[in-house]
Amino acid sequence: MGVGKTTVGRLVAGRIGIPFVDLDEAIEGKEGRSIAEVFADDGEDYFRRVESETLAEVLAVGGSVIAMGGGTLQATSNRFLLESAANVVVLWASLDEIRDRVRRDHAARPLWDQAATLWAERAPNYRAIGTLVDVSGLSPDEAADAVVEAVECA
Repeated sequence: MGVGKTTVGRLVAGRIGIPFVDLDEAIEGKEGRSIAEVFADDGEDYFRRVESETLAEVLAVGGSVIAMGGGTLQATSNRFLLESAANVVVLWASLDEIRDRVRRDHAARPLWDQAATLWAERAPNYRAIGTLVDVSGLSPDEAADAVVEAVECA
């Protein structure tokens, strides 16, 4: 949450010449409603099931940069899918930086009130999969450059 997955993902996709998919946007298209509405109407468990299904569908098509929500890596099945089918890059920032970035639009984020707890719980999975790119203090263009460089070196 708040590390720039969508913005940086779009930039990276453009630089390497492949399609970009925002998993949350794909879920919203599939569900016909916003992520906040999915959470409010059907709860997080339902959202996570749809998220996993949508991730599998996107990975099956292949050949794209995928921006995933902050909780996607919490499911073991999602990590297994990603490890076997993708080059995973995790954008990392400190909790303070995330707070600064999200301050203006936190109301649109269903789990914002749990941000500190989620950040601490999720950090081990973020660190355990793929390549970690620290985007703290970087502009979106600088972050995209760092991601492209990390992928080329991996």
